[in-house]
Amino acid sequence: MQVTYEELFYLWDNYYLRDIYLKKFSYQVGFEKFLSHLCLDETQIKNIVDKSNSIKEIIEKDTKPYDWVYDYLPKIKSKGVSVGILTDSENSAVLIKKRYEKWKIAMYIDSIISSADTGFIKPYRESYLAILKELELEIDDVVFIGHDKDEIIGAKIIGIRTINFFKKKEFISFLNRLIND
Repeated sequence: MQVTYEELFYLWDNYYLRDIYLKKFSYQVGFEKFLSHLCLDETQIKNIVDKSNSIKEIIEKDTKPYDWVYDYLPKIKSKGVSVGILTDSENSAVLIKKRYEKWKIAMYIDSIISSADTGFIKPYRESYLAILKELELEIDDVVFIGHDKDEIIGAKIIGIRTINFFKKKEFISFLNRLIND
């Protein structure tokens, strides 16, 4: 099989990861199905899955917020700003919240909405509307901070202002305006 990285990612993202986020099957099952789709044999699949699981454990253990998050979140909350997290995840909001509790920042987050709970993923409008409903906010009252192009476009389509996390100057400027106004 000969495919480009973009084609391979599209296949994974749209035909497997999406179903994992919607709880149609576990990450393990989805990843094995994806590898099988690539015509790999059982031994190859087992080796890749074992290596992937080892790396996943390391990533989950070592993942933590950026240091600046600990400075900005208390300042943002002191301004009375609601903070919601809208995530596409194989994990429920309850499990995700435990991670934020471990990092000692859960008290700054008003709501966590996970696709695993709602059955909606970004960029579909239902996911954005779910967090708005949970926070009791209107479209004009929020800013969506995202990193994936399709998620940002999805928010823009329904009229939500957006900030791209990876456009650092724009993102930091927004945070500074938020805490200094």
